Amino acid sequence: MSAAVTITGGGVTGQVQPAGMNYSDGVTTWTVQTDAGQGKTLLASFSDTSSYPELGGYFLPAQSRVVSGFFDTVTLCFSTVMSVGSAGSGDHVKTTYTPGSAMIEKPLEDHPQYKTCWNYNLYEWVDKDGSGHGTSPAWALTATTTADADGITFKWAKEQPASDREKGSWRCILPRLKRAEVYIYPQTLVYKREYFRSEAGCEAALRSRGVRATPSKFASMAEEWLITDCKPTREGKYFVCETEYSGADAWDHDIYPAAGA
Repeated sequence: MSAAVTITGGGVTGQVQPAGMNYSDGVTTWTVQTDAGQGKTLLASFSDTSSYPELGGYFLPAQSRVVSGFFDTVTLCFSTVMSVGSAGSGDHVKTTYTPGSAMIEKPLEDHPQYKTCWNYNLYEWVDKDGSGHGTSPAWALTATTTADADGITFKWAKEQPASDREKGSWRCILPRLKRAEVYIYPQTLVYKREYFRSEAGCEAALRSRGVRATPSKFASMAEEWLITDCKPTREGKYFVCETEYSGADAWDHDIYPAAGA
């Protein structure tokens, strides 16, 4: 070598040996010589959760070693991808949030402007002699529950109520105004993506589905949030934990517990 190449760590400087750098299948291997007893210090200065781009990437402790002697010979291995199974404080890279939406069906009765006449027929009782009001009451177009009709003079029903041949029958005086039983509602979604250098870090971030939890960003876009999906994926050299949060006015607390409960 025309000039000495060195690697320093933990206060120890090691000299790269002639032909002491090799690259194969994404792994860079360095062979370094230190003074006796200093090889372990140099080896211990590298972390499997940190990247050393000038040396080839993420440190691979399982493939690195020290051979002691008159001089210590240290083999240092680095990879472009972090070793699977290792995780630590430097494992998390970044977190991103993306808002979205989905169209879902909700019962017509849940619509904020709902009126009973939308999906119920209004019937009036007609005596056997044919006597009855014949017109809709004033509340027919503004009622919001079936309780507005007493069931004696007027009745809300989706099907023709049974008649009494001896006393009279029910006559429809206001057919339902809408044929739908549900309406399409835009549901707010938030997608959280957490990037890790290790598979272990990604797996540790996985969350249970069907529990209530609030994303730290875009939380004000809904009253309550539910984790509806959570899965691990890969993106380039990173392991990614993808979590989907679905927003709603409210989630049933008996059915959907809070995260960690």
